[in-house]
Amino acid sequence: MNLTHPETTHDVVIIGAGNAGIALAARLRRDNPDLDIAIVNPEGLHTYRPLLSYVGAGLATLRRAQRPQSKQIPAGCTWYRESVVELTPAPVSGEVDATSAHQVHTDAGRRISATDVVVCPGTHIDWDATPGLRQACASPHASTNYEPSMASATWDMLKNLRQGNAVFTISSRNAPCPSVGLKPLFLAADHWRREGRLENITMTVLNENSDFTGLPRANNEIDSRLRHLGVHVRSGITVESIDADSRHVTTRDVDGNATHWPFDALHVVPAHRGHDWVADAGIARPGTGLIDVDERTLHHRRNDGIWSLGDAAQLGTASSGGGLRRQVPVLSDNLIARRNGKPLAARYVKRPEFVGDS
Repeated sequence: MNLTHPETTHDVVIIGAGNAGIALAARLRRDNPDLDIAIVNPEGLHTYRPLLSYVGAGLATLRRAQRPQSKQIPAGCTWYRESVVELTPAPVSGEVDATSAHQVHTDAGRRISATDVVVCPGTHIDWDATPGLRQACASPHASTNYEPSMASATWDMLKNLRQGNAVFTISSRNAPCPSVGLKPLFLAADHWRREGRLENITMTVLNENSDFTGLPRANNEIDSRLRHLGVHVRSGITVESIDADSRHVTTRDVDGNATHWPFDALHVVPAHRGHDWVADAGIARPGTGLIDVDERTLHHRRNDGIWSLGDAAQLGTASSGGGLRRQVPVLSDNLIARRNGKPLAARYVKRPEFVGDS
């Protein structure tokens, strides 16, 4: 790669400035003010994604959910407003080595070296995983709160529905906090009730997961509320495709049987995937695209000094804000322990969460 900027070196490079990256940088700076931290993230706006569900229900504006990224970067951190195009981990030696440097390459032709790299760029919508998804979301009859620019369109679609079929899909494929796909349903149902339209609208949930939360008590409560609203629920199926012209969602069950679900309004929790450069770096768990970290220490299983948390990490549980709040201190403490030659003693204890970001 041709470098157009001088090579730079930092103690820690954090890739991503979402909630995970910003929270971790703030924690590290608070506890270790002399630590030289760089953040690599191209976005000029920071989006507080948990609020997008309320933007999609008319209870908040996109402007309220976004802030200038420059105001979110913790003081003392170096911000490179650039995109990562390549990550070159230090050679695997088989021994813990707190001096080997990893290299982060950006689209600006910059190479950044660091002995610790935290990979938390999140995931992004895999538009190609569901044929017809992109075309459907370009129409006035489908939307997703997982794309910030579409959250307001979700509310326009739902508030204007007067009768017909409202379908809500929930993906099992790396979707961050998939249960939030129920928020637009409940909030829209409340709006339709107030407007006297609820009895004219048929609501259906197509859930690729076996249940909504993994918590029996929470699942029972959700199921009870959905039954009270008369919502039809299909779980454990696969959303195979969406036809924007005929306005049908096609699902397939475990026996291979296809079912077509007509919609007049469709909200999608779409499949997500990791970034290509993560897979190219050899740090992803095969078949997932997510960073292969130890689920307790958040340190990579093979590459010393590579860490991850949040949506991009393979942790064996649905990502959530509640989980992230526990991951940040664990990763921070373990990263500093490694730099000081001490054992990674902090442990992330996974606990099932209901939605987590509410």
